[in-house]
Amino acid sequence: MNINEAISLTRNPSLWLLLFFLMAPFNVAWSQDAQQATEPENSTEYATLDQTIEAITERRKALENERTEINRRLQKASDQDSELLQKQLALLEQTAATFTAQIIELNRSQELDAQKTADLQEIARLEKEPEPEKPFSVLDLDRAREQLAIESARVKVVRAKVDFAKEGLAQTQLAFKQTQDKLTQIQNQNGAIEPLLLKAAELENALAEQQQTLRELELKNEEKTFSVYDTHLDLLRRQTDYLQQHAGFNSSELTQKNESIRKHQFELNRDLSRLNDQQSKAQSLLDQARKRLEAASFEDIHAIEETEARRLELEALKSKTDAAQRELKLISERKEIWQKRHAVFNESVEQQELPNWRSHSNSAITQIEQEQATIKLWLSDWQSRLNAVGSKTIPDKPIWESRQSEHIQSIIGTLTELNGAMDESRRLHQYLIEDINARTSQYNLRDRIKSLINMEINHNSLLDWFYAFAIASVTFILLFVLRWFLIRGLRHAAERKHFSQANEILSTVKRANLIFFLVVAVFFASLSLTLDPATDATIAKITKVVIALQIAIWLSGFIRAWIFRILSRKTKRDGASMGALAILNFISQVLLWAVALLLILQNIGIDITALVAGLGIGGIAVALALQRILSDLFASLSIVLDKPFVIGDFVNFGDFFGTIEHIGVKTTRLRSLTGEQIICANGELLDTRIRNYKRMQERRVVFKLGVVYDTPYEKLQGIPAMLKAIVEKRDKTRFDRAHFFQYGEFSLDFEIVYYVLSPDYGVYMDAQQAINLDIYQQFQQEGIEFAYPTQSLYVHNKTVSEPKLSEIG
Repeated sequence: MNINEAISLTRNPSLWLLLFFLMAPFNVAWSQDAQQATEPENSTEYATLDQTIEAITERRKALENERTEINRRLQKASDQDSELLQKQLALLEQTAATFTAQIIELNRSQELDAQKTADLQEIARLEKEPEPEKPFSVLDLDRAREQLAIESARVKVVRAKVDFAKEGLAQTQLAFKQTQDKLTQIQNQNGAIEPLLLKAAELENALAEQQQTLRELELKNEEKTFSVYDTHLDLLRRQTDYLQQHAGFNSSELTQKNESIRKHQFELNRDLSRLNDQQSKAQSLLDQARKRLEAASFEDIHAIEETEARRLELEALKSKTDAAQRELKLISERKEIWQKRHAVFNESVEQQELPNWRSHSNSAITQIEQEQATIKLWLSDWQSRLNAVGSKTIPDKPIWESRQSEHIQSIIGTLTELNGAMDESRRLHQYLIEDINARTSQYNLRDRIKSLINMEINHNSLLDWFYAFAIASVTFILLFVLRWFLIRGLRHAAERKHFSQANEILSTVKRANLIFFLVVAVFFASLSLTLDPATDATIAKITKVVIALQIAIWLSGFIRAWIFRILSRKTKRDGASMGALAILNFISQVLLWAVALLLILQNIGIDITALVAGLGIGGIAVALALQRILSDLFASLSIVLDKPFVIGDFVNFGDFFGTIEHIGVKTTRLRSLTGEQIICANGELLDTRIRNYKRMQERRVVFKLGVVYDTPYEKLQGIPAMLKAIVEKRDKTRFDRAHFFQYGEFSLDFEIVYYVLSPDYGVYMDAQQAINLDIYQQFQQEGIEFAYPTQSLYVHNKTVSEPKLSEIG
């Protein structure tokens, strides 16, 4: 890498963001340490805690009075009321117990504060590096180191307690919400409410609330315990460093150690002599048992079990012998280590010899760790054998089963003791290395690297931080490479048109942000580290927020592509359609980001219940106020998406005819046949029946004509053929039928049906006019008269004889 490349690399913002996120735990830890070192004793907080404890005590006394009242009412209550009163009494007892637990947690909080204050004061005293009042022994230093190792190993346990407290709080919060819903349901039910039932629901809700408060106190105390543990661990480190500087190792202490080692060696040699005798006896008993087994039948289970017990007895004795021999070697090494430590403390060794001692101890530690790994495998195997022996059933004589178990337990105990002896030797070798490192500046490269790797920062060694950085880097690179491959493959698929949505998915994948990759990488890296709960929670919240934002960005891009690329293909690309699609995109984006915002607020710990309720009420109010406008808005989207008509169509709705000129958000405009503009709301327009003449492919025409009754039969019979010929000779027409339809009041009626093969109204009128003229001409030539409304009056005259004069008279 040249200078220019190095400069360009330092200007990369992604690199600096990655370093910032990886260094965040360091910054948090250092700021917490500084705050803890300078935090004064808060007497006001103690006074507040005392007041809280006093208030809880008073409430507990009030519960006692209420319990006394319920006991009094129980004596006179009916069976049904007695059951509810018993439930109330049980709830009061649980509430009293919860109050007691709260007082215990508050007292525990005070104790933790006092312990942290004492540790901070001791740290402040050690920072002044006072001279010791009396000389410290190397044994004091070893005890401090051992205590530091024990406390350092407890970090996962302390963190697990915090996580367990969080789970408990979540469960009590859910239970409290359920009791609230139950109480609300009882209060809102119709009809009379049973007082005792309501009182029991109120007590249950109060108990759930107090249990939630108790879990909150427990979580706060567990987090405070972690902080106190962190402070105490820092104190132990400082005390160890202080003792490392001021501890001494005189000759009398070395003599005492040598005497103790010689005594231990004598005891082990004596045990070895006794074990050899016991082995000879056990071997003899095993040989006898094997002979009895050879002479016994195949079904003799007792002989088999006796032989197995004798064999395990011999193996247990051999294990003790081997362990004693190995422990003798370890004791010899310990004696040599104590002599070396004495020489180091008293500076009675050549400086050039120290690296060799350090190297020898490192090799010994490696060998001991390998042997301990093997011992753990043996312990696991023997534990499985012990479980198998315990599951066997021997009829009549369980003595051999119990002896087998005893011998296996003896082997397990021997291996466990040997493992403990190896632990002690490993610690001594490690102490020698630390003593050498503390009293000499002659480090070789390997020791410097190992010391640097084992350096702890915020409960994690430098090697752990390196692994975390490697995990973050690999995760980031894998996500980036995956994104690159997806973009390349989708671009190839879009060019070859393998599937229609390739462009939409490609535009969505391109929106994968590098910040998203970075945060995901940091999250996976944090899983390999031991961080304090506050840092873990912060990283988890940031990861959830960034993931929610990235998903929202992906969905936003996909929705936008779906609307403007897919829907636009199915709609006319005019201003109205694109405007409606823009409105649809805007509404969908608002809804998407509103949901994303609510999810983000919920993930960072904000209660969104009230916010969602407020938004719901506000949304209802706005919807009622803008009901007509929203109705027309969604109607415009329906017009654009469903396309009952488009601009330029000639439609009829109600009593109105006109051509569509504009489809807006609220209204649609038409140009009527008489020239004026008709404006109609979109909602009203869709509520009516619409006839779209623009989409008519051909026009069906039906008309009638009548001829006079005097028309001869032969001419009547030829009229349908005559009409068919007239229609068929016209262009853009298709004849359907012509029939003598009916006898009219003044005419003989014919019905003609034909189709005009064009939706144009002008073409229809031209064809109809030509057909009418041809019919008129043909009828004139054939002498056929058109009928028209006429009325005929027929008069019938009859001759009447005159009367005679005689008849008149």
